[in-house]
Amino acid sequence: MAEESLIASRLSVAMTTTGMTQITGGNTAISSSPRGIEFYFQIAVLMIGLVGTAANALVLYTLLAFKQHN
Repeated sequence: MAEESLIASRLSVAMTTTGMTQITGGNTAISSSPRGIEFYFQIAVLMIGLVGTAANALVLYTLLAFKQHN
């Protein structure tokens, strides 16, 4: 019985230590850096979309101007 109690207390300490490590690791992993990367990624997607839209508009204008569309 004493052996089971000792194992349970060690397990409890191990679980508490692991939980504290995960919490600490989670706090250090969250920083402003991923938000900055996400912001620049959104800007890049927006710019690619705008350039693509402008290119498609130019192609449509050219086709309409020379009346080669079907």
